[in-house]
Amino acid sequence: MKHFCRPTGGDRRKVVWVRQLRRWGAAARWACTAAIVASAVLSRTHALQAQHKPPSLRSVAEFALRAHRDARAGVRVAVPSEIAKGRAVCDESSEIPCDLATSDQMRAFQFTTNLRSGRGLAIQGIGEKQCSPTGNCSFWILRRLHGKYETILNIDMVQTFRFLNSQTHGYPDLVTWSHDSAMERGGRLFRFDGQEYRESVSWDEDYERRLDDGSLETLKRPQVTLFYWDGETLPD
Repeated sequence: MKHFCRPTGGDRRKVVWVRQLRRWGAAARWACTAAIVASAVLSRTHALQAQHKPPSLRSVAEFALRAHRDARAGVRVAVPSEIAKGRAVCDESSEIPCDLATSDQMRAFQFTTNLRSGRGLAIQGIGEKQCSPTGNCSFWILRRLHGKYETILNIDMVQTFRFLNSQTHGYPDLVTWSHDSAMERGGRLFRFDGQEYRESVSWDEDYERRLDDGSLETLKRPQVTLFYWDGETLPD
């Protein structure tokens, strides 16, 4: 696992200094990334020999654009009563108290009907109790297996999400985005490992850049900063 210019703890709300670094220019970004990659190679030479090279920033940007364009959220369905009544999305590890986990504060999307690996349901919180003022909300993935739902992903800071056509262990790969500012989004790719969804890649998308004269230019294709990569190739 490799972290690129990312604060410890994985909290996307703690990456302000990285975004400031990006605004200082590409040279500073590459210097930071190169230093960390070099350190990782020196300390883990043997482990890295069997792994792929980190994806280029261009390939991450192209992947993000494809995910925005081609991926799907799933089919909107009613929140099953047993989820709210049975408190399937809240437990001692959840950041949302159980008395807030009610069906009128959630929306549900069915994304797979695979009976063998379990039917998949995406649940996103709605409203001020489950979302930040910027629209980033609580988010869960559940699967129904052997007659009951189990949580296989529980995260926050999700404004939008999409499921890809690519699959891992029978479940579609998932991309989520957070709203960081008017021109910035934070993206994360999750893959199912057979038991739960795990983060595979994370990046920032910046849709503006500062020119030499100090003005800002809006971009159609985002500038990307790679934060984390688990060694696997990006989905096609």
